[in-house]
Amino acid sequence: MSTMILCRDKLAVNPLYISCSDVRLYSNEELCYYIYNNIYIITNDFISDELIHFLRYETKDMALADRVEQMKKSDAGLAAILVTILKSVDYYSISQIDKISEILSTLDSQNVYERLRSRADTYLDRKRYFKAIDCYKQIIKEYKNDAPGAFTARIYHNMGVAYAGMFMYDKAAESFKLAYETGQYSESYDAYLAAKYFDERNKELIVEDVSDRELAVRKRIEGVMDSARYQEEYRKLEELVKRKEHGDVAYYHKAVKDILSSWKDEYRGYSARDN
Repeated sequence: MSTMILCRDKLAVNPLYISCSDVRLYSNEELCYYIYNNIYIITNDFISDELIHFLRYETKDMALADRVEQMKKSDAGLAAILVTILKSVDYYSISQIDKISEILSTLDSQNVYERLRSRADTYLDRKRYFKAIDCYKQIIKEYKNDAPGAFTARIYHNMGVAYAGMFMYDKAAESFKLAYETGQYSESYDAYLAAKYFDERNKELIVEDVSDRELAVRKRIEGVMDSARYQEEYRKLEELVKRKEHGDVAYYHKAVKDILSSWKDEYRGYSARDN
């Protein structure tokens, strides 16, 4: 976890691993922080034997472990158990916990496909693209006939955003096109044209005879790409090339290796499908 958290209670020797977010929790405070900031992607599976073991034997909170275990056995419900955990640890204020309780109540009143979309959108915001796509696909497969057309259009659109985030422009274009055909939103059509253009560039098969609208989209893209030259990361890459040209080859290769390693780590996060 990237945020510094003040922990007052015992730290775990063996952390609680949350595979869907690829994080390890070492204290009750970190547990509360995770719950508070991941409310849309937490499911009933979160209240596991591993969680109870973590509370009882790692953070030594016997009372909370017993309470969670009893609530789980009596089918108390996910919202009630999460609020109980938050209230048992002196980390968030009552007003903050009440706010989360309201969100949980809203989730309980939502349709299944609305909750799935909240979860998928959270994954999308955090660049967990494959997990987002899996959720969007589940909505389309299981609830397309139940959900309103505007809702389905947004699902297709967001799925296109996830594909584009992984540079899978052919699939992104397909998703944006379905979004436009379903909802008739100009935003989705422009996104389709943009993804189509990037796909053509990758395949070196750019079609020159296009509509005025598609031409305007291409010009906007080229303007954004030109402005990228002034961004910090681009300037760093240019500086590396200059250092190589001036003979600092060792520094160049080490820096490139570090950059590639960070990009690989990012992609692993994008493409992670662990539950």
